[in-house]
Amino acid sequence: MIEAALRQLAGSLDHDVATRAVCEAVGVAQPVLYRLFGDQLGPLDAAPGRDDTT
Repeated sequence: MIEAALRQLAGSLDHDVATRAVCEAVGVAQPVLYRLFGDQLGPLDAAPGRDDTT
């Protein structure tokens, strides 16, 4: 799911990640993403090497 979110981000002109597209890419329903990661940005926050604090 993290990789799918990163691919979605890389392909987005406005740096927006669609949870539906991420979930479809890995074959799960959207509630699974929220259960595992808490929110829409959770998979990106969990990605190794990503630091959005700056």
